[in-house]
This record gives sequence, structure tokens and C-alpha cells, in this order.
Amino acid sequence: MKTLLIVTLSLITLTLNINAQPEMRMNPEERAQRITKMLTDSLELNEDQTEKVLQIQLDHQKKIQEKRTEFRNTGRTQDRNAMRSNRQEFMNFMNNERKEMHQKMKNVLNEEQYEKYLDLELERAQRPPVEQNRRRVRPR
Repeated sequence: MKTLLIVTLSLITLTLNINAQPEMRMNPEERAQRITKMLTDSLELNEDQTEKVLQIQLDHQKKIQEKRTEFRNTGRTQDRNAMRSNRQEFMNFMNNERKEMHQKMKNVLNEEQYEKYLDLELERAQRPPVEQNRRRVRPR
């Protein structure tokens, strides 16, 4: 009887815990809004800048999402060498996309804000991968 009670309570606790966790995957719009809010607070953006940054982030996040989906779908049907080549292509795309986004941000922000933005980006890049991806759920 005790064992049954313990197992039942454990299952209930586990179920409640799983249901209490928010959805980890954000769509491009949610990601763009979250990043824009963080940048608005950190860089003290005005309304016009906030709108422009949101649009830049939204375009950036949509492009990345499309490329990730393409990368994942083609990766399943390829051999190792093709997958390596595809991964390198994806990495090159990400680097080019990041450079393009930085240039757009430079056009929207003033010098002081842009320097602070670059500092924030550098700080983010230097975080351990666990912290960078703490909200990410690994695909199965």
C-alpha cells in the first residue's frame, strides 16, 4: 500500500512539474520581441529605434529559422561528407547573416549604443554554451 501511494504521488508530482514548464521553443516573432525588449532596456532605445530593431530582428530570426529547417531536413538524407559540407554552408550563412544584421544595427543605433551593443554581443558569445542555450530543447 505504501509503495502504491509513493508511486502515485511521484507520478502526480512529475506530471505537474512537466505541465508547469513553459514551451521552450519560441517562434521567430517571439524571439525577435524578446531580443528587442532586452536591447531596448540595455541600450535605452527610443520608439523609432525600437521599431526598426524589431523589424531587423524579425527578418533575421525568420531567415535563420528557414535555414535551420532546410538544414535539418536535408541532413537526414545525406552521407557524412555531404552533411559536413552542408554544416559548413550553414555556418557560413550564419556568419554572413550576423554581419549583415550588425551593419543594419549600426545604421539604426548611435555610436554609443552601437558600442554597447557590440559589448553585449561579445559578452553573449563568451558565455559557456550551457548558459547560451539554457532555454533550448534538444531535438529528438
